[in-house]
Parts: sequence; C-alpha cells; structure tokens
Amino acid sequence: MKLLVHRVSVALILGAAFVGSLYIIFRGMGPAGWWGDLTLSLSDNRWAVILAAVILFGLALVHLTTGVRTSGGDQILSFPNDSGAVSISTRGIADFLSKLQAEFTSVVSMRPRIIPNKNVIDVVVDVRVKAGPDIRDVCELIQEQVRKNMTEGLGITDVGSVTVNVTEIVSERKSG
Repeated sequence: MKLLVHRVSVALILGAAFVGSLYIIFRGMGPAGWWGDLTLSLSDNRWAVILAAVILFGLALVHLTTGVRTSGGDQILSFPNDSGAVSISTRGIADFLSKLQAEFTSVVSMRPRIIPNKNVIDVVVDVRVKAGPDIRDVCELIQEQVRKNMTEGLGITDVGSVTVNVTEIVSERKSG
C-alpha cells in the first residue's frame, strides 16, 4: 500500500510541477488559444486553485513523511564476545544459506529469510522444487542443513525455528 501511495504522490507532484511550470510560462505570454482560456478560467476560480494547491501540498507532505524503504529491511545482528562484538547482516546470512541450494539437486531455487526475534533467530526458506516423491524428505534435509550451517558455519547457536515453504513444484521439463 505504501508503494502505491508513493507512486501516486510522485506522479501527482511531477504532474503539478509540470502544469505549474506551463502555467507560469504561458501566463507570461498572454492568452492564446485553449491554454489562454484555461489560464483565464483558473484566475477566475481562485478558491479552486488554492484548494488544489493545498491538496497537492498535502500529498507532497504525505509522500515525504511516509516514503518507501528501499533497503529491503536489511538488519545487522550483533553477537558480543570477550574482544568486542561480531556483527552480521541478515542479508549476509541469507546469502550464505542460499548457497545450500547446490547441495540439493531437486531444489530449483532457494530464498532464505532471516527473522531475528528477542532471544533466537528464526529462518524461513522459500524453495521451488522439482516434482518427485521425496519432497518432504528434501525439506527436512534443508531444515537440518540450515541449522547445521547456522551453528557450525556462522557460529550462531541461537537458532529458533527453521521453516521450509515449498512455493512451487516444478515439472522436470520446466526446471531445465
């Protein structure tokens, strides 16, 4: 929803800036044709122009205050130790875990998401898999490998739940 509000407000702001610029440019040239008729009618409806300006200003204010984050929600997790702290981004952890895809021939794509909670780190892995009778077994192996790589590969022992979501089952023909 924020993205929609953002795009609409950007379009309105740019449109208002364009129309305002044209109004100023052609107003200085004097009335000529349809544009002259429009500018004269706008000057007669001063309150409508003021209301439109207030609405556009309000939309610009909404746009500036609600903007859309483009960082993708990347967070930094810090793990204190005797020498200071080690910080790892959630995106870095997800990239590390996505390399597990190479270990599973039936996995077409793997997209892990790291969800830090108060005392543990949960992992949600969205996978597309090839059709076959072993989908459940593959998902359980992915869970085990994710947990193992989090603890042994990254040293993160506070792993909570590891959820594997099969988002698509791809036929053998489609996956190649």
